Amino acid sequence: MEEKRLVFPRFYFLASEDLLMLLAQTKDPKQVQPHMPKCFEGINKVRFDDSGTLVEAMISAEAETVNFFKSVDVNEGDKKGNVEKWMLEIEAAMRKTLAELTRDSLAEYYKIKRTEWVKNWPGQIILAVDQTDWTTGVETAIPKENGLEDYKSSLTS
Repeated sequence: MEEKRLVFPRFYFLASEDLLMLLAQTKDPKQVQPHMPKCFEGINKVRFDDSGTLVEAMISAEAETVNFFKSVDVNEGDKKGNVEKWMLEIEAAMRKTLAELTRDSLAEYYKIKRTEWVKNWPGQIILAVDQTDWTTGVETAIPKENGLEDYKSSLTS
């Protein structure tokens, strides 16, 4: 078990009993579903394709689905039967997908109305882009005389 945790450190968030159960059921990758929220904050489960071998998306507790740009094949190469290896790939796919979505969303943020923009993106992306825009606005306002007050007014009007 310790070896598996060293490969995929998020397994430290699982109780030993949960990890043993997960590792004992490596023939059925879908058995990872009950453990996803313990390994990844904000991910309630993942979506598998019909064959049960490709992980295509992550799904939040609120049922918001974010499709991966590249599916993860849980049986490819040495990943078959090694849940820690394909979970690492899920983590990489999650990070890459969220980074690309954030980049694309930030580009769109300044091009369309906010009320339309917010409908086009997952909640986590909306929060990240909002925080990025706010930080940029504050950094721009600080050196100006009355800049923060002016920026505050622009946000509340």
